[in-house]
Amino acid sequence: MDSFLNLLNSTSRLNREDLITIKEIILATYGKEPVDISAKKFVEDQIWYQPLKNFSLETLSLEQQEIIKEFERKIKK
Repeated sequence: MDSFLNLLNSTSRLNREDLITIKEIILATYGKEPVDISAKKFVEDQIWYQPLKNFSLETLSLEQQEIIKEFERKIKK
């Protein structure tokens, strides 16, 4: 996962909206229903998408939480 985060840090072509959409798609893989319209349309067509009614960020592994935090840091810039 470090290589993914390094790639994210080195990618300047992604704008804020792109980062939000990607973050929402990643969260959807963990069971969170996307708020972002583009992400929602994408994940609803995926066979792996299973929204969890009681999704909580606290239930994510430390690695998963770090990925989301890194997206949030990039989005705030």
